[in-house]
Amino acid sequence: RLRLSRDAARAERRHRDELEQRLQGSFDRSQALLAASEAFSDTVTVEDVRQRVSELVKIELRPSYVGLALLDDAGRMHRIRDTRLPRGVEDTGPWLTYDLLTAAPTARAVRRRRIVAYGDRAAFDADHPEPARRLIRDLDLHAIVAVPLVHVGGPLGALALGWDAPRRLEPVELLTITTLAGYTAQALDRARRLQHRDSAAHLLQRAMLTTLPDEPGLTMYARYQPADSREDVGGDWYDAVPLPDPGRPDGRLLAVSVGDVIGHALDAATVMGQVRSMLRQAAWDHPGEPPSHTLRAFELAADGIGLP
Repeated sequence: RLRLSRDAARAERRHRDELEQRLQGSFDRSQALLAASEAFSDTVTVEDVRQRVSELVKIELRPSYVGLALLDDAGRMHRIRDTRLPRGVEDTGPWLTYDLLTAAPTARAVRRRRIVAYGDRAAFDADHPEPARRLIRDLDLHAIVAVPLVHVGGPLGALALGWDAPRRLEPVELLTITTLAGYTAQALDRARRLQHRDSAAHLLQRAMLTTLPDEPGLTMYARYQPADSREDVGGDWYDAVPLPDPGRPDGRLLAVSVGDVIGHALDAATVMGQVRSMLRQAAWDHPGEPPSHTLRAFELAADGIGLP
């Protein structure tokens, strides 16, 4: 009876230890997902997202390899490398840009719109041609998981995780990866929209900044340095425009203006575009007159239309 009691106590302790281990694992995963939900809040570029996801997966899943590939409008996958790491085998050959119909795990995950997992090389080799097998060996990977990054508008790309030893992922681990992929997709969608907005703002800024005219006997240069390095646009402007001046022998006058609309980013840039154009018009309507007349005419017009 004593031996049976001791055996039962040992079994109970093992059960307790296993339960504690599962509870600790569940707590660690919850903490990792909580960190993931907060970690992408300040990411503004694709590179930010790339670095952040690499940091997050190494807390809980600890893969030896993290890959990210994004889908373009033409149906091709583009690998986004981590610039903090040295270049490797993926930076040469066909793996920087590849077609969505290839057998790469990331492309397959995007096509199927579901997670793709291989616990060892035998399982991977049975499902892939030789080029993909060779890549896995060059990366020294034995297990790999690829999960699609899907947002409201459709798939954005895929996240790949690899391990340097065989690994059978538990359902809870696959759920963690899928949840992390959801946060990553949201951050990527936001980063792309910000990039599109910034690109439009830069085009607007360049369109509104003057191409300096050719003036005989006068050499002109302009340097535009935005105050906000993130937006790269603002309310500052420069302008140089030839004006007619019947009182001069050559009949020409050059009006030069440099100014600043209060504020930064796109709002100030749109107001600046109006100000520059209105100043040009005011100068054109007062040829040969002092600059104060141009400014007075501009301020009357700006006040009349309620220009900020």
